Amino acid sequence: MARNKIVEVPRNAFVEADVEQSVLLIDARNYYRTLYRALSQAHGYALVSGWQFETGVPLLRGKDAEHAEHPLKFLEFLVACCEARPALKIYLLAWEYSFVYAKEREWGQAEKFNQAHPNIVFRWDPHPLGNASHHQKFVVVDGAVGFLGGIDICDARWDDCDHRAEHPDRVNVAGDPCKPYHDLQAGVGGDIVASLARIFVERWQRATEQPLQLPALDPGERARFDLLELSGDCAEPILASRAALSRTQVDPRAESAHIGEVQRLFADAIAAAERSIYAETQYFTSRAVAKMFIARMRDAALPKLDIVVVLPHGADTPLEKLALEDAQEGVLQALLDTARETGHELRLLYPASRTEDGGEKPTFIHSKVLIVDNRLLMTGSPNFTERSVALDTELAISWQSAQDGDPLSRSIEKIRSKLLCEHSGVSADEFAAPRRLCAVIDQLLERGDTRLRRREVLEPGPLGPLFAELFDPGDDALANAPLP
Repeated sequence: MARNKIVEVPRNAFVEADVEQSVLLIDARNYYRTLYRALSQAHGYALVSGWQFETGVPLLRGKDAEHAEHPLKFLEFLVACCEARPALKIYLLAWEYSFVYAKEREWGQAEKFNQAHPNIVFRWDPHPLGNASHHQKFVVVDGAVGFLGGIDICDARWDDCDHRAEHPDRVNVAGDPCKPYHDLQAGVGGDIVASLARIFVERWQRATEQPLQLPALDPGERARFDLLELSGDCAEPILASRAALSRTQVDPRAESAHIGEVQRLFADAIAAAERSIYAETQYFTSRAVAKMFIARMRDAALPKLDIVVVLPHGADTPLEKLALEDAQEGVLQALLDTARETGHELRLLYPASRTEDGGEKPTFIHSKVLIVDNRLLMTGSPNFTERSVALDTELAISWQSAQDGDPLSRSIEKIRSKLLCEHSGVSADEFAAPRRLCAVIDQLLERGDTRLRRREVLEPGPLGPLFAELFDPGDDALANAPLP
């Protein structure tokens, strides 16, 4: 049965374009090695945008590194690529971070990048609003292939899909062990890559006040970049012919000073849900997004939903705990209360691995994904925060199926099952039966042989609204209105 479109240009996306290939790279091991191979084949240019970089992070580890032709560490690898192909130019654009993150950033990285090779150019990109950040994480290689999602090329992001409690390769640049870490990055080829390049060029112009001239795409270049081959067949195919890009951008220097495509896409997708909503997000502090879920649950004319939200077990740092915990707990409690009142099924979850001493180690969720029915798949850099929908510079990609049972619809269903299998530690057969999603999860939780855990909601403290206003500002009219 044909469906009404969720994604509409220009309402909730700025471009919808043809894609020759789309894949989802689950976790940094799969992304880093795919990116390594793509950059190894770059001839003309590479554009790299990030919230954070680390010059010494190794892109390949363990078995992946055994037969590497180039250095493993990020900057050394870029230098080797430029030395092997003198025409190659590499441009890196990083958010000029707030002093709040000074202890978490590599010092002197601009000088390290810019002094490493004449063809490597690194520039800081300050946000014109002092309390905002550029949060986009994307790469374009030769105008032929692009990557975008939640994964930064920096320290302590690497993990594989097993998320073992202990892993010898999951260490930071100092060699210290890191926690299990889950994230996602999309890979695309086709006409949509030109739009990714345009985003980078426009930001470069605003950051440096200098134009960036890129060579025209040679049509033959695309044939050299097969994403499944580059990933070693570890990418999840997305069988789509079109994809769309959506942004959050607040920048008085830009042609459009305020762009809220991500917020409108969240709203339209949640309102359109007929059976299920599956989401992964590092944070859920946005009252605006919570009210989208609440409005959908309160619409008695629409079917009851299964809603599954995968979150971290707790804050990543003491600063995050102080700044956002109360605000997040209040939002989550409002969602749970509404689900109970309206008869919708809502599960808040986190995954964890058993340690040798019988304890558990949670997997940190850094991914940002929204799946509505088998109809829409969206991933990128936006979390469910006020910042992501109304302040920070964000970028998301989405694919929507035309009808139930088409190839894209089956791809979306398979990806949701793949993610749940990874988090739960059970086989895909558990999710293949035609049962409601929350019923399957409840059965797994009752059996106890799963990595999934219920994410308990704490009693929110009185300082939540104050800290949210300071650390997660956004559209005041939406963010500060009381939740039901």
